[in-house]
Amino acid sequence: APPVGGMTLSLFVIDVVHWTIWRIRRISSTLFHKLLGVKIVPRSLLTTNGKLCVIVRKLPFGHRVKIKNPRRTAMDMEITFPGGKKVNAIYKGFTIKTDQPEHSGGEGLAPAPFDLFLASIGTCAGIYVLSFCQARNIPVEGVRLIQRTQRNSETRMIDKITIEIQLPPGFPEKYGETVIKSAELCAVKKHIHNPPAFDIYTTRHRGR
Repeated sequence: APPVGGMTLSLFVIDVVHWTIWRIRRISSTLFHKLLGVKIVPRSLLTTNGKLCVIVRKLPFGHRVKIKNPRRTAMDMEITFPGGKKVNAIYKGFTIKTDQPEHSGGEGLAPAPFDLFLASIGTCAGIYVLSFCQARNIPVEGVRLIQRTQRNSETRMIDKITIEIQLPPGFPEKYGETVIKSAELCAVKKHIHNPPAFDIYTTRHRGR
């Protein structure tokens, strides 16, 4: 028996919807590719980890943007190997140098990477303490922070970091607790409490 008219109309509507979605996908892909230099690729065509696309972002219709040749941004950090055990980081126009101590094969001409990590905690807390004092016109002469670490004997990893804020006799008593809270606003400390995900992969290039 021939299909009922209502059923035929429903199938026609479904076909139109499918065709419209397909056209939107094609047009969106073309616009992104021409205007932004990116390409929309179906999720099924991506590798499991999506590393071929370097940068992956979600878009409507279950697609992702593939940026084939991403340009280096101001937030990118380039790591270089100038020689020996030295490893440098080029970031925001600065060259941050690191080296290993002599007993580890280095020359000891710069802090080790882990030393910089620990220093970032103390100096980050320090800038919040400094800003706190400057905002209230409190002299910082005699104010200093002492950071101490406690290492776990079994794991050989640091399991406790203590920061002592030494205040001079003239420091206002009413700000004693508040200055501690300001140090706890440290962004490095916050990232340790809520660590980011790490994604490490390889790419191959023809050189520069």
